[in-house]
Amino acid sequence: MSNFKRPWMCIAALLVGSSTFEASMSAAEPQMMTKQQAEALLASGKFHHVKSKSEIPKLWWKAMTLDGLSDIGGPFSAGCTGTEPHRRLMAAAVSEPYAVTVTEQGGIAYMTDIRIFKREKDSVSSVYYESLHDPRLHEVLKKLGQ
Repeated sequence: MSNFKRPWMCIAALLVGSSTFEASMSAAEPQMMTKQQAEALLASGKFHHVKSKSEIPKLWWKAMTLDGLSDIGGPFSAGCTGTEPHRRLMAAAVSEPYAVTVTEQGGIAYMTDIRIFKREKDSVSSVYYESLHDPRLHEVLKKLGQ
């Protein structure tokens, strides 16, 4: 008898196949950090502050979206208009296997954020994200040596 005549077999096969696929996908996804884990990492003192994005190894650049990002202290348009870049690196630090960036973005709403990245073998993934506002922004910058 064909599987079309036993639809429950087709459904069971799909369910087993999809749960196996989901399990393999979740195993490949990076484990996200909690705010407490990120705090402990930032407080560890193991990070080397960088003065320019050129000090960050090129392997990290794509995940960190550093191409097209204005460098630390570089030109920046905080508003909606302007000819300068609308995203700028405010601070960055590296400590294998982690790297941290604090960026600012201009436009209708000015925003700052922190991202923590983790390198595993030859890939880099974002493992933490937080939108930053004062006084938290200054706390994070201080921990990164700014």
